[in-house]
Amino acid sequence: TSPYRQFRASRIARRLCLLCRLHERRAINMARKMRAELIMELREQGMSRRPIAQTRHMPMDTVCEAFHIAGV
Repeated sequence: TSPYRQFRASRIARRLCLLCRLHERRAINMARKMRAELIMELREQGMSRRPIAQTRHMPMDTVCEAFHIAGV
């Protein structure tokens, strides 16, 4: 293959890789948002931080961060 074709193929591969990373970040952010919504729903039902973390198998840091951001 010519050097131009190799360059073009590597350029396309880099673009695809960037798109994959973008979609991965969006998926992670969506998962975080869904977790935060669940934490706030449980808080409204009267559960405190530790039981939320234990029953949903989440780290306490995640639960505390959601509470901190929500201003609870």
